Amino acid sequence: MEAKIRTKSLMKKKINISKKEKNLIILLLLVVLFWLFYRFVFTKQSIKIAELKQEKSNYNDELLKIDTILAKDKVIAAEWTELNGNVSHIQSKYFPTIEQPKIMHMLNSIVDNNSLKVPGMYFSGSDYAMLGDIETKYLGISIPFEGSYNELGTFLSNLRASPKRFLVNQLAISKGDDGILSGQISLNTYSYGEIIDGGADSAYNAEVQKVIKEDPFSPYEGYETETKKDIYDDGAIDIAEETKKRTILENFEGDDIYFMSTNPNVTGKVSKFNISKHDKYSLRTEYFISTENKEERAYVVLDDKDIYLKYPPTSIGIWAHSYGYSPVILGFRFQDQDGKKIDLELARGINWTGWEFIEIMPPQDIKLYPLKLDRVYLELGANRDDYGVILFDNIETEYPLMDNEEERQYKIYSFYLVQYGDTLESISEKLYGTKSKYKEIMKENGLDKNSSLEVGQILVIPN
Repeated sequence: MEAKIRTKSLMKKKINISKKEKNLIILLLLVVLFWLFYRFVFTKQSIKIAELKQEKSNYNDELLKIDTILAKDKVIAAEWTELNGNVSHIQSKYFPTIEQPKIMHMLNSIVDNNSLKVPGMYFSGSDYAMLGDIETKYLGISIPFEGSYNELGTFLSNLRASPKRFLVNQLAISKGDDGILSGQISLNTYSYGEIIDGGADSAYNAEVQKVIKEDPFSPYEGYETETKKDIYDDGAIDIAEETKKRTILENFEGDDIYFMSTNPNVTGKVSKFNISKHDKYSLRTEYFISTENKEERAYVVLDDKDIYLKYPPTSIGIWAHSYGYSPVILGFRFQDQDGKKIDLELARGINWTGWEFIEIMPPQDIKLYPLKLDRVYLELGANRDDYGVILFDNIETEYPLMDNEEERQYKIYSFYLVQYGDTLESISEKLYGTKSKYKEIMKENGLDKNSSLEVGQILVIPN
């Protein structure tokens, strides 16, 4: 009993701790808390900070690389600007390809604006020459002339100021007793097609170029159809049945048609004439062909007309008005996509007087098409001379009509390659002259007004 009382009394006694001991205990608790904070909070934050510093360092390295690339891009952009300037200069001074009609047209403009007498121009045929270290195509041109010193000087000045560059490589001059100069100028003009790949408009902006062309087979107003006649036992019955569709490819009402020959001994000219088979004008063609050891040709040049046959017609022909017999061969010259020339002989000798429609079936092999009709030719055999006048009017084709009435009402379509910056409305304005037809383009191509167009995308265009 006494022992229990002592134990209780001891438990009731307070433990006395000095101030120093309290401070030590508090310090110990602080140390424990700091260690826990360091172990579970600060250490993780330090690791995270280290990772962020490394990431920042990596980003700085990437930024340095980007700055280096951007600095190079500025140099490249400057070089591209300089190159584009060079390209623009070349394109402004030289022709993209050697096309005699365009060259002749430019030279004719210079001749027409000068008083110097130029009886003709003779082309020596295209060839290759070295411009520095670059091989490119050129065309040689000989121009005989007659006139005063001032007229010759003015002509040469205008030649030098022409949009395209003609290089004079030879100038022969003689002076008559009357003080009039006569002689010959030999020129060269060059193509940049061999220097600038593809003849693109810009070396930097390689956009897809517009290749859409007007469909030459759209029905013309008032086209006529043939009729066929069925004979029955009870009498003759005329059945007006449409079997063929005739289409005009060229009516010679325009001005951009030229005369060209294969030899200086072949001369002539073409001009609009007010005696015609159709419409207002025909094309009057004068020719004088003198040959030696091989045949020679006089050409009516249609290169600028862009006359294309997309599919084989059943026939193609031309209205020709003759004033009498001539031994010349009349024909068409076509060009395929590879530049290969294809001759189509229409008449071997001219043996009629007045208007005659001369036609023939062209090649029917679909693999040859599309064909471009670029020349009408008059050809004379070797060791002969002939001269004369012949009038030409409508060049026409015939295509068979479909038997199914629904198919007869078919639409004519062409294609368009989308260029950079094109919209449906801008394409409509470019092709139709108005923005309002964009809905037709949308409908044919399954698009809506907000559809995005990609460069090079092919659109179906209703004509």
